[in-house]
Amino acid sequence: MERFDVGLKGIMQELVASVHQKWRRDSEVVKFKFGIPLSTHKKKAHQLLESKIGGIVIWRSGSSIVLYRGMTYKLPCVEFYKKVNHVDNSLLVGSGSDREASVQETVETTEPFIQDSEEYLKDMSENELMEMCDLNHLLDELGPRFIDWTGRQPLPVDADLFLPYGLGPCLTNKEMTNFRRLARTTAPHFGLGRNRDLQGIASVMVKLWETSAIAKIAIKRGVPFTNNDRMAEELGKLTGGTLLSRNKEYIVFYRGNDFLPPVDAGKKILCILNIE
Repeated sequence: MERFDVGLKGIMQELVASVHQKWRRDSEVVKFKFGIPLSTHKKKAHQLLESKIGGIVIWRSGSSIVLYRGMTYKLPCVEFYKKVNHVDNSLLVGSGSDREASVQETVETTEPFIQDSEEYLKDMSENELMEMCDLNHLLDELGPRFIDWTGRQPLPVDADLFLPYGLGPCLTNKEMTNFRRLARTTAPHFGLGRNRDLQGIASVMVKLWETSAIAKIAIKRGVPFTNNDRMAEELGKLTGGTLLSRNKEYIVFYRGNDFLPPVDAGKKILCILNIE
């Protein structure tokens, strides 16, 4: 009997894929050995296995659980036979089966999440269900979901995916040099004479970064008490950008490797607060 160890991270998607691969090949049952914290919450571990992986728990003792794939498990040979028959029927009848297959595939993909949330959703009122639906649409717009989430629905957005893969939030020395060279030949985007209360220019800089990697600010000549150090410090705090260069004439900011264009963030935050 194949044994899988479940550690601190819990039942991750890689584990789910490994179990189903084992079920398809040569084993009807698999055994799980749980560590902390699920080893002290047997009922929760039992529910998570059946909802996220499928199958039926047939034995439980100590920190170990045995999961049976079930009589109706979809083996590759059975699925292939059904698929061939389905294609043959569609060719004869011409009933638009491609769309039906697509819908069926979507249902099968989301089935574990539906099963996991059935008990939670069945006690909700119609208004609460509508609010849940709105929140789901909102989270879909914000980014990809954290599919290994084991708490209440809906699935939260996976914030770790926001930073582009392979890119750190800071520039290397070579990248810094290249952007400084680019800034020398770039015309200034803004003219600034104030040292404080720079929220307005900060918001416009973020808007500019949707199409330009850098923002170049010319310091107005003849304006008394201008201080490029204070300007750069405040703009850095307000925008989160990376300061490339600063002198008596210009301030140049880079948007950052982890920059993502804003999608009406204030409106979305208010919507979330209203739903909660």
